[in-house]
Amino acid sequence: MNSQSIILLAAVSFVAISNGENLGRPPMRKAPTNEELVLRLRQSEKEMSEMKESRPLSTTSDPSVTHQPQDLISSSKILCYNGALTFVPKLAVLQFPQNLADRLKAQPGVRVQNWQDFYAANRSWITTVEVSKIQAQGRQALGEDIAEHIVKCGKLVVATFNGNPISVNPVPVRQPSVPVSNSPTTSKP
Repeated sequence: MNSQSIILLAAVSFVAISNGENLGRPPMRKAPTNEELVLRLRQSEKEMSEMKESRPLSTTSDPSVTHQPQDLISSSKILCYNGALTFVPKLAVLQFPQNLADRLKAQPGVRVQNWQDFYAANRSWITTVEVSKIQAQGRQALGEDIAEHIVKCGKLVVATFNGNPISVNPVPVRQPSVPVSNSPTTSKP
C-alpha cells in the first residue's frame, strides 16, 4: 500500500466512525431575533408586575421576622472588666448581683475578647450553668437545685450550652384551669 491509500483508508474509517457528525465542535444554535428578545422581555416584565401585585396568603406578619433586633449590641449583654469586653446573648445572663452592675457597661479603651478567653480571665466573678436545648427554648424549667445555686452563688450567672453562652427563654406560666359546670350548684342545708 502506498501512502495515498493509507490516508484515504483513514479518512473513510473516520467518516464511518463519526457517522457524518462533526465530533470536535458543539452544534450551532440559532441566535434569537430582535422580536423574540422583545417578547421575552415583555413576558418577564409582566411576570414581575404580577408578583409585585400578589399578596401573601396570611395577612398577619410573622413576629419572628418583624421583631428581629437590628444590630449585635441591641441583642447582647456587654460584660466588661479589667480592660477586656465580650458580648453574650441578652437572655443568657440569668443573674447579676447589684454590686457587679458596673461590669455590664462598656468602658473606653477596652479590647474585645471572645467568650472563652474572657471567662477564663474572670472566673472569680462569673459562673456558668449548663442548660439543655429544651430548657433554652423555654419548654422545661431549670431544676430546683440549679435555681437555688443561681440565687446563692453571688456571682454573675451565664447560661451555656456546650460551653458557649445561649439565650434561655422563660418558661410560660400556665394558669390553673378551673372546671366550669353548666348546671347551677345548690347547697344542701
